[in-house]
Amino acid sequence: MGRAGSRAAGTARLLLLVAATTCAQQPFESRTAPAAGPATALQVNTARLRQTLEKLSEFGRPAGGTFADGVTRLGFSEADLAAREYVSGLMREAGLE
Repeated sequence: MGRAGSRAAGTARLLLLVAATTCAQQPFESRTAPAAGPATALQVNTARLRQTLEKLSEFGRPAGGTFADGVTRLGFSEADLAAREYVSGLMREAGLE
């Protein structure tokens, strides 16, 4: 896999992790179906997901840039390590240790 493919795979894993963390922060009752009833779909809080992704984009964002400008985070750079710590903190808060 080339550099671009590796970066895309890493981004995809990170987005799935953020989505899972966002979903995990919902009250348990809102994530499960009633014991005797039909299964219900999980609901994603899109506003919270967007807020989390915008915060994550601050790590490696160009100076003066916005969320729409994208990010550059080289592996093990200061921005990469800070982003990893941010996501790890989200996971700890959600009880995903």
